[in-house]
Parts: sequence; structure tokens; C-alpha cells
Amino acid sequence: MKDLTTASQEIVDVALHTGELTALIGLLEYVEGDTPHDELRELARRLARDLSLRARDGVQSIDDHREAFTYADERR
Repeated sequence: MKDLTTASQEIVDVALHTGELTALIGLLEYVEGDTPHDELRELARRLARDLSLRARDGVQSIDDHREAFTYADERR
């Protein structure tokens, strides 16, 4: 959560194959379902959702899909 809420973050371009993005989202969903830690499970769920929606809506949606950041920021 600390990494998500670090001040002065830059937006970076990351090129992913659709399979890589799908694998990353799947890994986050696995963590969401398998971890006994409620905060980690919720963070993984929100981060997977953010990435999925950004992939669908494009780079202009980066400030709209920030559920993981909001969740982490609320717990600082």
C-alpha cells in the first residue's frame, strides 16, 4: 500500500501483450481468492479491476480507475 500512495508519482507507459495483461490480472485474482489477509485480498481485487478498466478505456482513464490507490490511501 505504501508504493501506491507514494507522493509525486509519474505516469509511465508500459507496453504489454494482451496475454501478459491477462496473466497479471489472473495472478491478482488468485491472490484475491487465496490470501488469508483481508487487506491484501481487497487491494489485489481493486488493482485487478483498475488494470482491466484501464485496458478497456485507454490511457485517458488512468485518473478515473484508481480504486487501489484510494483503498491504500484510506489506510495510510
